Amino acid sequence: MDRINGANTVDIGGGRRGFRDRNLLAGLSGTQVTAAFLNGLQEEVLGVIEGAGLTPNEANWGQLLAAIQGLVAAGAASAVAAALNTPQLLTAAGYKVFPGGLILQWASTAVPDWGAGTGEAAGTLAWPIVFPAACLAAFVSLQDDAASEGKSVARVTTKTASGITWRLQEWADSINPTTLWALGIGV
Repeated sequence: MDRINGANTVDIGGGRRGFRDRNLLAGLSGTQVTAAFLNGLQEEVLGVIEGAGLTPNEANWGQLLAAIQGLVAAGAASAVAAALNTPQLLTAAGYKVFPGGLILQWASTAVPDWGAGTGEAAGTLAWPIVFPAACLAAFVSLQDDAASEGKSVARVTTKTASGITWRLQEWADSINPTTLWALGIGV
């Protein structure tokens, strides 16, 4: 499509051709509307309408708007579908890759039973997949047995693209956390 190209156009700024009204008092003719201009305009508008899967209908003056709304909605749906179709493993130990490359991973490991009394335990945990560039952050949490009353604390001591090392400390007698859960964020 091009701007109006008939006789008596005016510059509407930046070298763009525009329409001029007819002015009989000043002796100015209006801009001549050409078939090329009208055909170009028609085909541009109908291209949007037909591209949205609609059939042109001369009685429906809302088709261009409906076509644009449908195409925008389809584009948004495609973006959502792309986000949902990124690699993922939605299991007890799994991951989700988001558009842009951010990866969220989670995993768990059994905590060794060190018996009664205060003490410490340590271990390693591997991520379900290796972060391609780096693990940016890692967090751990404990699932305690029913009698523990949350008197154990866990922390990440090192994080790498392939996993973490963790340390656990118990603060009371007969506390036996059963599972250590980890969450990693990386790229």
